[in-house]
Amino acid sequence: MTALLEQNKYFYNHRFIEISYELQKISNIVIFSQNSEQNSIILCEQTIYVLVYLKRDPMKTLSRITLLLLLAITTNLQAAKTFCGELDAWDQFGPFDYRTASKENLEIVESQHFNQNIRNLIRGEDAFLGDDISYTLVRFPNHYPALQAIVKLSLREKDIRPLSAHYSVECFFDRAMRFRPGDGIVRMLYGSYLLKLKGRAEDALVQYQEAVRLQPENANINYNIGLLYLKKKNYEKSVTYAKKAYGLGFPLPGLRNRLKRVGKWDGILEEKVDEEIDESADQDSQG
Repeated sequence: MTALLEQNKYFYNHRFIEISYELQKISNIVIFSQNSEQNSIILCEQTIYVLVYLKRDPMKTLSRITLLLLLAITTNLQAAKTFCGELDAWDQFGPFDYRTASKENLEIVESQHFNQNIRNLIRGEDAFLGDDISYTLVRFPNHYPALQAIVKLSLREKDIRPLSAHYSVECFFDRAMRFRPGDGIVRMLYGSYLLKLKGRAEDALVQYQEAVRLQPENANINYNIGLLYLKKKNYEKSVTYAKKAYGLGFPLPGLRNRLKRVGKWDGILEEKVDEEIDESADQDSQG
């Protein structure tokens, strides 16, 4: 009898954990599904999965609680944002500001959880990539390379919350912005991510504009908002930010070349200009 009880206890605990995990995925999708057809589809699929799962589950009380949670999540997006978690690290190591963190603290985390294999999305260190990158971002919420890595992993897996990641990509940015509201690079990286999502260009522009407001003398930020205005064919603003970026010492000529190509750089029109290598915020953005 004792063995049977223990077996049932393990079964129910396991099911509870699985359902809780799926619910958290739903909540993260709900928070950021506005203006995104792809995320809305994912939300529907995930909801159906959980409901089917619950139908098979004999735990009626848990089923009722779960359905109430689903209702609460879909009707109260502000409350759902708490799923992005508190900023304090569970082991009290961190959080630290990536810009000012000591080399010792960075080495402790990066040597095990953000080495070259993880940074390049090759393999995790005794864990999934999502888990290692999450560990790094919990300790350093505004860790620029780790934010870029979780974005790339999300796009590669075609999932807003990569396998074994503690939060969705947008939750990680939410945490970084709450941690250091004045960090313009975080806003720029967030905008770069939003540009890669269908129907989020205007949201991206908002983030770039906030990045410029926070750090108006940052060459990288000025360059990237100049690129965005070029894509929107707002050439006047694109030229303004491009000249600001180059005046601050930005080294890559891609934006200037593109403006020349359409005759918007001091009236110069060049039909053949060598194509720039990737000039987006996906470079090392610590500048």
